[in-house]
Amino acid sequence: MGVCRVYGYTPAHTTPYFFTINYLTVRFITNKRIYVEVGIMKINWKVWLYLALSLLSLIMVGIQFVIYRDLSLLSHDLFFAISILPFQVGMTALILDQLLERRVQQERLEKMNMVIGVFFSEMGVDLLRKVSAQHDDIDTINKNLIINNNWTQDDFLKVMKTLADHQYKVDMDKEDLIETKNILSRHRSLIVQLLENPILLEHETFTNTLRAIFHLTEELYHRKSLSTIPNSDLEHLNGDTARAYGLLINEWVRYMAYLKNSYPYLFS
Repeated sequence: MGVCRVYGYTPAHTTPYFFTINYLTVRFITNKRIYVEVGIMKINWKVWLYLALSLLSLIMVGIQFVIYRDLSLLSHDLFFAISILPFQVGMTALILDQLLERRVQQERLEKMNMVIGVFFSEMGVDLLRKVSAQHDDIDTINKNLIINNNWTQDDFLKVMKTLADHQYKVDMDKEDLIETKNILSRHRSLIVQLLENPILLEHETFTNTLRAIFHLTEELYHRKSLSTIPNSDLEHLNGDTARAYGLLINEWVRYMAYLKNSYPYLFS
């Protein structure tokens, strides 16, 4: 696995925070040591193999030098050409492995974002539109969500950081929850299929978003009559909605960053 990983820590979060841009995987976690060690373990065997082949070439060249005692003769010797062969093989294999891994990573990223695009087309945008209408502090982040063709990757990163620090609170009444329940009920099978999709297993934040949405779906589904729920249930459901909504906004911005970078004609 030749994945490029960057690790960091942000005190504002107590849960893993992860996103992917092109080939760069960024993960903010509460215990970075564990993930750093895992990242090293994934690439160690390639490094050690390359070093072993290089060392083998160095030893063979050293033996020749001891025999001939003349560096000028080594370049014309057949054994010298054979001696540097392990180094050349190791270097070539390492480069090819990285190129193939990059291609596989690109194909996996394309498939993953294709599935995410289906989600937003089918239900994600409708859910965002419905819940955002009841977002108490929407004006605070609304100016950051007006994305245009002039945005760069830095602009997207700044917005995602702002959204990650924002405290989401929604004020859904019983009628709003009934409408939200209808949206989620119509697409319940889609949510289940996406959760079972192996392509999305590596995309932790989107999977967490789906889990939050599915949890909200189940909470609403098991309350047969939302029009008669007590205030304690209403407050609880608003909390579940706010959590799913906050995660969903972040995923939407990430998906917009992907479209802007990979398919600008779709983004516009």
